[in-house]
Amino acid sequence: VGDYANHATVRGFFTDVGEPVNVSAVDSSSYFGADPRIGIAKFTLDAALYSDGLQILTGEPIQWVYAVYNVGNVPLGLVAVTDSDPLVTPLFDSGDTNGNGLLDNGELWLYFADGTAVTGNYSNVGKASGTYVDTAGHTRTSTAEDASDYFGADPQIAMVKVVMDGGLGGDGLNMLVGETVTWQYTVTNVGNVPLSNIELNDVPLGWITNHTGDTDSDGELDETETWIFTTSGPAARGLQANTGTVHGEYQDSAGHDRVTTFSDSSSYFGADPQLAINKVTVHGPASGDGLNILAGEPVSWEYTVTNTGNVALSDVKVVDSVGGVTPTYQSGDTNGDGMLDLTESWLFTASGTVIVGPYSNLGIASGTYTDSAEHDRTATADDPSSYLGVQLGIDIDKVTYDGPIFGDDIVVLSGEEIGWRYTVKNTGRSEEHTSELQSHSFISYAVFCLKKK
Repeated sequence: VGDYANHATVRGFFTDVGEPVNVSAVDSSSYFGADPRIGIAKFTLDAALYSDGLQILTGEPIQWVYAVYNVGNVPLGLVAVTDSDPLVTPLFDSGDTNGNGLLDNGELWLYFADGTAVTGNYSNVGKASGTYVDTAGHTRTSTAEDASDYFGADPQIAMVKVVMDGGLGGDGLNMLVGETVTWQYTVTNVGNVPLSNIELNDVPLGWITNHTGDTDSDGELDETETWIFTTSGPAARGLQANTGTVHGEYQDSAGHDRVTTFSDSSSYFGADPQLAINKVTVHGPASGDGLNILAGEPVSWEYTVTNTGNVALSDVKVVDSVGGVTPTYQSGDTNGDGMLDLTESWLFTASGTVIVGPYSNLGIASGTYTDSAEHDRTATADDPSSYLGVQLGIDIDKVTYDGPIFGDDIVVLSGEEIGWRYTVKNTGRSEEHTSELQSHSFISYAVFCLKKK
C-alpha cells in the first residue's frame, strides 16, 4: 500500500585477448499502491442532541446524520449512502470542499435523512460506498456501515374509578344516605416509560393525594406498578356522579416534555328511605280526628302510608300503640311487587268498639330498604288519631206538692189545689266532661202543674 519503488541492475562481461571488460546498467521503476477505504459514522438527531440510544418521544420528527470520510489513501468517486430502512433516504448535505465530486482524504461528507419516531426500540443501519479506478482501469468499491438506535418513548396513563361501599366496589351502586362512601382510583402505566409528577383531581372533590403502590418509592409510576388513590365522604341524597382526571409527565433525552392524561367517571345513588302515615278515625260516613261518637258503637281506623323518600320500601308494616288494635293491609300495591313504591299509597284498616271518654291511639308505620352492599335501614313514621266516647243518660224526678209540702204519698184534703214538680237531669257521661256533667246534674228543670182537687 502506498508508494513503492525498486531498482533493476544488469551486468555483463566481455573477454578479449586482453583484460576482461565488466558492463552494467541500472534502471528504477515505481508504483502507488492504492487502498480505497471508506468510513461512516451514523447518529440519531433529536433537535440539537445527537447520539445513539436516545429516548425520543413517539411521533416527534427526528433526523439521522451520516458522517462519511475517507480512511484509505486515494480519492473515492461514486460515493453513495443508503439506509437499511427502505423508508429512510439519506441526502447529501455538505463536505465536498473542493467541489471535485471525489471524497478526498481529510474531507467529511454529511448526509441527512428525516423520519418520525416510532414506539419502542428502533435501529437502522447506514451504509456508505465509494469507488476507485486505478491506472489500468481496475475498479474497487469500498463499503462501510454503522448502526444507530433510539427508544421511542410512548408515555400513557390509565385509570379506573369506582365507588366503594365497604368491601363492595363498582359504578351505579345504591348507598344509604350518610354512610361513608369511598372513591377509589386505580392508576396504571400503560406506556413504555416511567411517569413522573402524577396528579389526580376530581371535581368537586378536589386534588387527591393519598395513594399506595409506589413500590420502589422513587416517585415515578413505573410500568409494573399500580397506584391506588382513595378519598372518602358521607353519601349524599340522590344521583351523584363525578369524574376523576389523572395526569403524568415524561421528559425525553432532548428535554422534550409530554403530559398524558386519563379521565374516568363513577356514580352512586344516595338512597334515603322515608315514609309517612296519616291515621284517621272513621265512624260511618264521618272521618277525621276528635270525633264525638256514642260509646259502644263500632269504630274503625284508616292508616294511609306513603313513600316520601327516593327508593322503594319492602316489609312495610303498620302497628298500633293500643293492644288489640291490629291494622291489616287493604290496598295500594298497584304493581303487586310487595314494595311501597314512590307513587303508591297503601291503605291499612283496623276496627274496634267505642269506649267512654277521650281515646287516642298511635299508628306506627315502618318499611325497610337494603342497599347494594346489603346494608339495611328501616324508616318509621307515626300519627295519632282520637275520638270522644259519649254515653247518653237522662233522669226525671216527679213530686207532688201542696203548698210548701213536696213529696210523694202526701195526704191532701179533697178539693184543695195541688201541683206536681218534674225535675229532669242529664245523667250521661264521658270521662272528658265528667265534672261538667255532674255539675249539670244538679240543675233541675222543674215543670209545675196546678190542679184543683
